[in-house]
Amino acid sequence: MSRRPTRSSVEPETRRVAIYTRKSTTRGLEQEFNSLDSQRESCLAYIQRQPGWKLVDERYDDGGFTGANIEVASYPEGWCAETTALGHYVMAGGGRLAEIAVVAEKMDRITPCGGCRQRLAEFADADTKLHMCDQNGIVETVTMGDILPFGFKGDTLK
Repeated sequence: MSRRPTRSSVEPETRRVAIYTRKSTTRGLEQEFNSLDSQRESCLAYIQRQPGWKLVDERYDDGGFTGANIEVASYPEGWCAETTALGHYVMAGGGRLAEIAVVAEKMDRITPCGGCRQRLAEFADADTKLHMCDQNGIVETVTMGDILPFGFKGDTLK
């Protein structure tokens, strides 16, 4: 008689996760330990507590210009950091997002803009956690379904 595996004996599905850190200026990046390192350590501590999560080897540190928000005169045609992060994620293999953390250097409890909510939702499920952070860590956690209840689904384009 074979026993059915219990929940605790089943290995969790391995999920590849990446940390994308961002700082809006290059000021302070020359320091041995800077805000990008602090953001990464904070995220890494969280990832290490998640069963089955595996951090990808690549670092996605954005210290200055490559992922900065781009404000242009033809508002709202700017470019947000989430868009850059998704681009890196897709180029690294993509897939479904397990969880999302949004951090800004000068704002507490930052949320993605409406366009970025839609972009993120196309790589996430309604129950995917979205962590809104400040420089000290997670301030509030909601789901993508909470923050974008009536978003378009990516499969409608197929």
